[in-house]
Amino acid sequence: MDSSPKSHKALKMFVMTGFMLVVLAVIVYVKYQQLPNYNKHKDYHIATTPGFAQPDSLLWLKRHQANDGSWRAGDYQFFCGEHKHGPSNSVYNTDLIYTGLACLCYLSAGYDHKLPGGFKKVVGRGLDWLLAQQTAAGVWSDNNYEQAIVSMTINEAYAMTMDKSLKEAAEKSVQTLSDRAVAFNHKPKLITAWNRNEQEHGIIDLTLFTWCVMACKSNKVAGFNCDRIWEEAKISIHHINELYINKNKKTAHVPKFIDTLVDIEYAYSEADSDIGTAMIFLGYKQGDPDLDILMNKINTMTDRAFYNQDPHSLYKSRLCSFQFGGKNWVKFNERTAPLFSLKQNNHDCSDGSYNPDNHNCDSRFEATVFFFLSTQIYDRWPRLKRRP
Repeated sequence: MDSSPKSHKALKMFVMTGFMLVVLAVIVYVKYQQLPNYNKHKDYHIATTPGFAQPDSLLWLKRHQANDGSWRAGDYQFFCGEHKHGPSNSVYNTDLIYTGLACLCYLSAGYDHKLPGGFKKVVGRGLDWLLAQQTAAGVWSDNNYEQAIVSMTINEAYAMTMDKSLKEAAEKSVQTLSDRAVAFNHKPKLITAWNRNEQEHGIIDLTLFTWCVMACKSNKVAGFNCDRIWEEAKISIHHINELYINKNKKTAHVPKFIDTLVDIEYAYSEADSDIGTAMIFLGYKQGDPDLDILMNKINTMTDRAFYNQDPHSLYKSRLCSFQFGGKNWVKFNERTAPLFSLKQNNHDCSDGSYNPDNHNCDSRFEATVFFFLSTQIYDRWPRLKRRP
């Protein structure tokens, strides 16, 4: 073996170079881990919304998180110490839903409970609180709004991280939803849908139907099997759309729908965006006559209908319009995008949040989470039509 000074020097240089490369690799890895979880799961991607201060909304949510990790529907406003933001009277006004929606905002921005830095602790505490509320059977609540939204949150967190501690909760959560689906017998059609709870029967809540479909989609993305309820819902949404179109006709077997008409002259309803979102998530594409008509109605809605949308309806209309794609989406996006910078507060405790005023919404929390999620529609879900 050559033991000359030159060989010793070469060996030393080789070892030092290798050591420096290892150190560099570690630094790059750590820096990557501190970024939002952009591409750790194929169905979650991040883009930016021009003029929208994304971190400010997330910081506002962080300031209003309770000590136990939840976001409290009744008194979240007391955790900031400066301003009171007011409660809500909507179907979303529960601790489970508020916590689920808040966690969804962080997840949609790429922040999960495993990523070092950022909002890791905030998301982790929120998810831990949600998991503690679930029964051994997978039940979060008898209220299917709560069950669907929290199920969607846990499924998305699991899909992003593959965290084994979430797997059982995610799998059981949508199984519970699947078991709760009921048959609405509107001859000659049999519709599978969900009641809000065991006390309500025979009423098709279109918004609830869409949340349940989105929860099932998240479950499928996470790698679980909910094919039975998925196929039933896929058939049912077509029948629901037909029945909804004919809801004002004096014919037998037309069910009662829960929806809000926001423009009588134009006949645009929040239900249009709910049905459009459900149809697209269930696999309907451009070229389906019913979907084409519905999406044209959404993408060309009047100013009156557009500005009378509540934040939830805006979220769903942007979500389904983006998924549908085409020139109408480009125009619709140009119309809606300015809202996210113009309506966002930038002072005091309200910094990063959205005012509920003039949006058919009486909760700053709900206005903030739905506006935020509206900015993430092209980030969380790549166009579903492009995937098998």
